Amino acid sequence: STGAEFSMYGGSICGNTGGGWTIGVGLCLHNDNGKHQIRGGKIYDNKNVAYDSPEGVGVYVYGGNLTISGAVEIYGNKRGTEDDNIYMPWNLDQECILIIDGELTNTTPIGVWARFEDVVIKADGTNVTDLTEYMDNFTPDNTGRVLQLSVDKKNIKLLSPHIHPICGGEHSDIGD
Repeated sequence: STGAEFSMYGGSICGNTGGGWTIGVGLCLHNDNGKHQIRGGKIYDNKNVAYDSPEGVGVYVYGGNLTISGAVEIYGNKRGTEDDNIYMPWNLDQECILIIDGELTNTTPIGVWARFEDVVIKADGTNVTDLTEYMDNFTPDNTGRVLQLSVDKKNIKLLSPHIHPICGGEHSDIGD
């Protein structure tokens, strides 16, 4: 659909199981120019038994931004045996999918999974302008990727570390 809205302030979405080619087993937000917000509640223990199914078992967001704040708990969602909590597919029309516009009080880091390396988390620029204190609220679900704060502290990207041949260390460089 186009321009749909979804708001969650509490409650739970849990224990759903998909098989085969299923997206958004817990919550599927798939529409153009959608306005979605999660301000509280839990999305957990949803699973897709088929590892090769599309991503987005906990929350699948496509075609609109997801804005979060408050006591949001999104954890324990699995695609096969892999963590798959919030999935952000590649979208030419959007620079990012997940927007933070207020304090997050989650006690378990929210896993994020993205198809390509890109900005996956962004400060709203009004209520939140610096994401430094939000780094511990998130964790990468992609194997081998790391979350890194941009130089201007307004974005968090999901990057693949690369190894420097001289020092042998892994680094994830990020610009603005």
